Amino acid sequence: MDERNNVASSSIDKYLKRPRKQVSSTIVGPLWSILSGILSALSVTLLQLAAGVPLFHTIVVRCSVQLLAAVVVLWARGGSDFATVKRRTLPWLALRGLVAFLAFCTNDYASTILPLGEAIAIRQTSPIFTAFLGFLFFGEPVGGLEILLAGMCWLGVTLISSSQAADSHDDLDPAVPTKTLGVTVAMVGAMSAALAFLVVGRLSRKDKVSTNILVFVRCLVTTILSAGSNVFFLGGMGDVMNMSGSNVILLVTSALCDLGSNFSLTKGLSLSKVASHSIILRNSNVLVSFLIQIVVFSDFPSVPSLAGAAVIVISGVITAVKSR
Repeated sequence: MDERNNVASSSIDKYLKRPRKQVSSTIVGPLWSILSGILSALSVTLLQLAAGVPLFHTIVVRCSVQLLAAVVVLWARGGSDFATVKRRTLPWLALRGLVAFLAFCTNDYASTILPLGEAIAIRQTSPIFTAFLGFLFFGEPVGGLEILLAGMCWLGVTLISSSQAADSHDDLDPAVPTKTLGVTVAMVGAMSAALAFLVVGRLSRKDKVSTNILVFVRCLVTTILSAGSNVFFLGGMGDVMNMSGSNVILLVTSALCDLGSNFSLTKGLSLSKVASHSIILRNSNVLVSFLIQIVVFSDFPSVPSLAGAAVIVISGVITAVKSR
């Protein structure tokens, strides 16, 4: 009996020690990046489905959920990330939070006005703004290709804007159609995101601030500012507390999808030999958003909108490839 047990134990040990087949990172990395794009599109879709919720209500709910998740991560790590924060980095961290709040407001507002595909496509202009803002504020080099790509982005946005302006006839102010305003706000959101990328890059590369701290500060500042905005502009947080259960579920799920998108992109970047490949594959969110726009909202995009989105995505792909 003992011999049989020894043989069985030996067989189990050999099986456990046998090298397992590892899934190639060239497959897993791109899959994580594609998942990031899908979750990003789903996050915006759920935001649009939360009907009739004021802007600052949506932001405070989503930011609070993300802040809670960030606190849990820091707590699980024993607060060791705070050791990376230095006094000279505090103004930059505050700026990172302010810019993130502006990006949150503008992107969420644009997402409630523009069709899903157009709103997502305009966000893809942020790499171009990153290059030019980096040149203005941090002295990063900008050449002829960057100027060409910026022109492509403006062409794409112009095509989308002209399409939306043609569809806008029911606005209170005919001089500034609502959907055209939405395009402008989305552009401001892309610029805000670009500035946030630059600040994060400076803090993480030069000052070695932990990524978890950067996420925590972003969530903390945006939650405080969104709660203050609810009190100042909407008279308090009572309406947030009395929000319908369906809208709460939609907003909480949207926040979790946004977190999942950022996590998936991070995994994709860590497994990819070329970081730009992950950014390119994340542009799948444009394709997914147009598909959702057609299937869920029964809103088929116009030819100019599709052409504009294609030009923006192409410029983003070229930017990513150039940055390898």
